[in-house]
Amino acid sequence: MPSTTLPLTTPLNVRHVLATQVSPMFAALLDFALDNPTPRTNPQVTALAITSDGFLMAWHTDRPYKEGMVGTAYDFERNLRGVCAAWGMGVGDTDEVVAQAYRRITDWRLVP
Repeated sequence: MPSTTLPLTTPLNVRHVLATQVSPMFAALLDFALDNPTPRTNPQVTALAITSDGFLMAWHTDRPYKEGMVGTAYDFERNLRGVCAAWGMGVGDTDEVVAQAYRRITDWRLVP
């Protein structure tokens, strides 16, 4: 069944995801991953990377040269898909939101 939400070519779905009430840490991750022009948290995430063994690392404005492990890439994607589901997004739109997030994350699992 096709999605009943607006296509992501209109940024409405990303705005919905960014407007969701989530923890400050997850809000900071979403702001960076979905390239929010008006970040909601301080400190702000400045970079995200997934290690070769699947852990999500974040760099932020508070300590720019110190990364911190924030969980697994699997948990991040699961939670992102959960937020999309809470907004009633279809599978196609959810996949597009996830793909948009991964375009902003350096993924070292893909390096041969």
